[in-house]
Amino acid sequence: MKNAAKQKLHTAKRFLKSAYPYFLSCGLVLGAYLFMLILRKVYPFGRYTVASYDLSAQICPFIEHIFDVWKGRSTPLFSHAIGGGADTFGSLAYFIFSPFSPLFLIFGEGMVAETAGVVIGCKLLTLAAVGVWFARTQFGLSPLISACLGILYAYCGYTFVANTYINWMDLLMYAPLAVWAFKKMLKTGSFWRFSVLIAACVYTSFSIACFSMLTVYPALVAFAVFCVKKEDRAGYITRLSLAFACAILMALPVLLPSLVAYLRAGRGGSFFEDVLYGFSKDGFLYAKYLGKTVVALEAKLSYIFSDGILLILTCVYFFRSGLKTGLSKFMLTAGILTLLPVLVDESMLLLNMGSYMSYALRFGFLNSLYFFTGACMGLQGLEVFQKPKSRGACLQRKKIAPVIYGIVCGATLLGMTVFFGGGYHIKAADWFKGNAADAIRNFSVRFAHSIGGIFAVSIYLACVFVILGVGSILVSRKKIPIRMVGVFAAALVVFHGVFFNQQLVDGNYTSHNLSTQHYTDFARAIEERDEGFYRVRDYGNYFSANVGFEGDTYAHTAFSSMLDKDNFPVAVMFGYSTNGKNISRGNGGNIFGDSLWGYKYVVVPSESKKVADGRSWYRPVMVEKDGESQQLSGGGLYVYENLHVFPSAMVIDNGEFRFVADNATYENRMKNQIALYQFLGGNKEVETLTGGHVRTLSQKLRQNGGEVEVSAGKVCAKVSAKAGQYLMVPFAAIEGYRVFVNGVETELCDNDLRFLCVALQEGENTVEFAYESPYPSYIWIGGISGILLLTLAWFLVKKTEFFTKSSKVIGVLGVGLAGGVVAVFFVLPTGIFLSKWVAMLIGLF
Repeated sequence: MKNAAKQKLHTAKRFLKSAYPYFLSCGLVLGAYLFMLILRKVYPFGRYTVASYDLSAQICPFIEHIFDVWKGRSTPLFSHAIGGGADTFGSLAYFIFSPFSPLFLIFGEGMVAETAGVVIGCKLLTLAAVGVWFARTQFGLSPLISACLGILYAYCGYTFVANTYINWMDLLMYAPLAVWAFKKMLKTGSFWRFSVLIAACVYTSFSIACFSMLTVYPALVAFAVFCVKKEDRAGYITRLSLAFACAILMALPVLLPSLVAYLRAGRGGSFFEDVLYGFSKDGFLYAKYLGKTVVALEAKLSYIFSDGILLILTCVYFFRSGLKTGLSKFMLTAGILTLLPVLVDESMLLLNMGSYMSYALRFGFLNSLYFFTGACMGLQGLEVFQKPKSRGACLQRKKIAPVIYGIVCGATLLGMTVFFGGGYHIKAADWFKGNAADAIRNFSVRFAHSIGGIFAVSIYLACVFVILGVGSILVSRKKIPIRMVGVFAAALVVFHGVFFNQQLVDGNYTSHNLSTQHYTDFARAIEERDEGFYRVRDYGNYFSANVGFEGDTYAHTAFSSMLDKDNFPVAVMFGYSTNGKNISRGNGGNIFGDSLWGYKYVVVPSESKKVADGRSWYRPVMVEKDGESQQLSGGGLYVYENLHVFPSAMVIDNGEFRFVADNATYENRMKNQIALYQFLGGNKEVETLTGGHVRTLSQKLRQNGGEVEVSAGKVCAKVSAKAGQYLMVPFAAIEGYRVFVNGVETELCDNDLRFLCVALQEGENTVEFAYESPYPSYIWIGGISGILLLTLAWFLVKKTEFFTKSSKVIGVLGVGLAGGVVAVFFVLPTGIFLSKWVAMLIGLF
């Protein structure tokens, strides 16, 4: 029994010895995170959440949509509660494939925003554990060093770029595993593990993963030049190319439909949409270009500098290697490829395939992985926290250097703690004016949402350099023991974890969900008095863009990175708050647009109540409360009914409305509104629209029109019509709709409004617009094609001599492909970048 007990005790000690760096790293991360949640009264310790920006306005509502599907209110890939009806596949595919997504379902309906904080915490813990594992298993670093690195990886710069688009954090989880799989490929020749992990990244975020391949693939081809024997290079490049090809085949079930959705999305632009920014027919606009470049550079460098410890340790690696090894030369090449888009925004824009946003470090998980790997390599073989075997072996007999270094580092750590802990980095905004002061004052919010914050981060980087940079130099000259640097570095790591954890929570926690609760209460009260179809909009800008989802009712607002372009024409024409690409809010517009879109109910903030009371077409919505009739209100918000709202089923004499001008200017939009007013049956002599005109048209449309019934994926109407008349309903006619008139399938009529419209039969008509998402077909095609082609690839590699016979050809093609990618996405934009600076110098002098 005693021997068994000793054995168990020995096993427990061995386990603790191997696991304690995980407990240490994850324990600090969890403790710091929970402390901030408690301090800020964030769920589960209060009513606040850390769901804000894209997370609250774009992701949470789409996850709430899943609960609507379970209740039969929506179909899995479509909802009428956003943008006049939108396919949800593109948005769901953009963030739903995560090991942590089931947590949202476990916590249940109405708890998605609160659950987001739990999910972020779980991801932070996972990143810390992955960081420890990577340092321990791949580089053999000591437990304490690995624990420190785990903390740094959990709070790396990309965590802040990605946290509001929460799925992007998973890329940090997969990236170190991909390095492990790559090493396995080098050792065993099998590329399947590497392919699986690349595919996992594609499922996580297809656009970022695929576009990041334009950096990763050329870098790994360069690895062959520096680290692979000449006779083995063709075989290596062939395996590498097959690994990427097979990863794409594995991801085809999501990649093919996502690509189609991306091409149909409103955000798509031309390849060189922003790359040539600054050039014009009137010369080079150097002032505007410089301003835009500085903003982009400031944002991206903020997150590079926030990885200051990893950055300096990577420099230590290069100093130790002296660039004499093939691996160090490869690391330099890889560093150039991953960092060049940070300095050259034109390259970042091209890598985003012409996206209208360069986005601060969109591919920053590559930068964080690079610095993390470089730091591990820089620390390899160093006994940082162990006592030296002999004092003379570590430093010369000059004791003044350790004393001075200790005082300086102690003062630096104390100064950092006071400066940042006391909020002086925010108070420093008083030293500045204008935008600079606002940027500093809002550091937490800006930094947590990929907008930047270089002022505070630069101060942090300077302190890191004093402790690590100067310390490394002194150690190399044997002026101080390395263990002394290690002690201060450990303290620096603790500060890093605590400080950046604070920014993560402070930058996100919000009372936004409280306002949404008022909106939900309004929707439920309205449903009790109005069982028909209706839309609600906010008179101001008080709710997230997708309150229609969150409020459990219909709206025309929209916020989705993958929203169809057909959801935007009317929003642009009526001047609602929209960029015409991926977001459209309910505020803005006018009474004509509200009435056409079906905004039957309007929510007004208290400061605008007098204006609303003075509008003849607004009537307060009254409800019984405490035995009295009161206006429906709450949280300083008041609800009105729009008396001029058009019927949701409009019978008109023509079905093909066309804009008479583009919507680029206010004047043109007014022309289009007058043309639409006349198209719908309004006075042909009208030159300026008024509320009276809208009221008259509403009454006329109601004489012949009707109301629709909206159910999961269907819009139904019953109307009477004369010969040659049409039915138009204010829902976006995105691809996938089929229409049946009296049971007979009929063609939709095309119109510039992108509204659903169909020719009617004379007499009574029962019309059903039924939506069938086109994306399941692409999913099946991608899945079946992927399986067949993967089977073929496996057969060719395993059962034939294809690999041996084709390696030279594929090797040459791989090098050519890598060279072409570098030329287009790195060399070309760098040339454009340099030409702009030459143009600026010419313009200045």
